[in-house]
Amino acid sequence: MPETDLRLLRHGDEPPWTDVLASRTLLELDDTTTWHVAVIDGGMTSGLPSVALRLDFDLGEEPVSLITQTSLHSLIAIVVAARGAFPDAFAGGPFEERAT
Repeated sequence: MPETDLRLLRHGDEPPWTDVLASRTLLELDDTTTWHVAVIDGGMTSGLPSVALRLDFDLGEEPVSLITQTSLHSLIAIVVAARGAFPDAFAGGPFEERAT
């Protein structure tokens, strides 16, 4: 399973990955880009589910697709951390914090 480098940034924080921003060509997605996501039963070598993400880029003559995969467990951990850091973003949704 790939390692996850999670950064929870607040307004005014330095942008993430400044090392990459300075030294590489970046492909940016616009609002019309479709994120293709698949949750795969047994996708991990452990037999647990995985999540795959495919992004398609039109670079002119030859289109490029980027496909990456991680465990469903890692994705859940990211959502839980984001919920703790930014609870207002989850208001009214299925992961809204509720008093018990």
